[in-house]
Amino acid sequence: MLQGVGDYNRLLVLKTIRAHGPISRIELAAATGLAGATITDLTGDLVRRGLITERRQDPSGKGRPRVLLQVKADAAVVIGASISPRDTLKANFSDLAGNVLHSDEARIGRVRTIAAMAVHYSELLQQMVRAAPIARSDIAMVALSIPAIIDSTRGVVHWVTTLPAQSTPFAAIVAKKLRLPVITENEVDGLARAEHWFGRRAPRDNFSLVYFGLHIALASYADGRPHDGVNGISPEFGHVKVAYGDDARPCYCGARGCLTCYGLIGSVVELIARRADGMRPFQLDLLDAYHEVIRSAAAGQARALAIIEAAGTHLGGALANYINTCDPGHILILAESPGLPELLRGSLDRALKAHALPAILERTTIAIDAVDSDWRSKGAAALALEHAYTDDEELRARRRNRRLRRRASKPGSRGRRSKRRR
Repeated sequence: MLQGVGDYNRLLVLKTIRAHGPISRIELAAATGLAGATITDLTGDLVRRGLITERRQDPSGKGRPRVLLQVKADAAVVIGASISPRDTLKANFSDLAGNVLHSDEARIGRVRTIAAMAVHYSELLQQMVRAAPIARSDIAMVALSIPAIIDSTRGVVHWVTTLPAQSTPFAAIVAKKLRLPVITENEVDGLARAEHWFGRRAPRDNFSLVYFGLHIALASYADGRPHDGVNGISPEFGHVKVAYGDDARPCYCGARGCLTCYGLIGSVVELIARRADGMRPFQLDLLDAYHEVIRSAAAGQARALAIIEAAGTHLGGALANYINTCDPGHILILAESPGLPELLRGSLDRALKAHALPAILERTTIAIDAVDSDWRSKGAAALALEHAYTDDEELRARRRNRRLRRRASKPGSRGRRSKRRR
């Protein structure tokens, strides 16, 4: 996590150079809002640290050549790893500009505890690192994006829905096995980070993001950085209560009436359990059933349209409470399926207008779209990049190891060193 104003400003400068470079210092100051003197100090330090490079551009006419800055992409490699809905672990090896150099994917086996899960993931990652056409000494950071309740500051996983709750130092277990720095994050925090770093929409420093898919979750950014709770835990928006009483639907968390139970996937589960007409058999993949409901609604099937209508109504009511209490300013709702946003919009808007305070709602922009197909990988990569940008000690060690390795690989290098010793 970022430690203060210095870290924040440095990350802001690096993100801006990555997004808009090559860029001059004057343009950088205008884009970031930082003072010219601050830009000069920060960029000078980043050049010395080997994170950015300078390139002189000859002027078209008279005058001094412009000095353009860009991220030194080959300064290090980061690994962003995430869990797919199809039970695979996918890892992207990226340079510091965010370009994917190599990808690998492995099937996840069954485990009984969170600690066993950490060991299993570390073994899969170890195999990927060994098989990659990239030297271990070039890898600066590994980031894991996991669907779980996580203390992202300390790398502790508290709860995974399919395993017994047990606070486990997940990042430390994986780091010990890999012998590389490891950080972890909740996957929806990763989605917000992916949107902030790589999103198709204009990047914002202040926004809230709602994921509406196989579960419902919320993450937020404030002043260009993730905003989590005191314990490093992101909001569990899917477990906001929208129904009460003994007849409220039971949730996998052990409570009743959670928003997740009344969102689209909760209704899909109930429909499959009842073996409703037109639905696939219960044993087939839940994700397939989810997309089938959306396809049926798009085709005008009344039952599927009613499911989505109810889901939008419950989501709108919960969001209205969030707007009334937090004044988020901008909310981006990202749905798991490309066909869902248009189907969801009507009931969602009606619920928001019915329950949100008009004075706050009219000052809140709300957009709804589909997620990028590779959002999990992008979120993990962005997390790794952010920490690589701010972890100077680790980057310096990786660059030093790389220089030594290259020097040792040069023909005759051993002889030259021996002569100098004599």
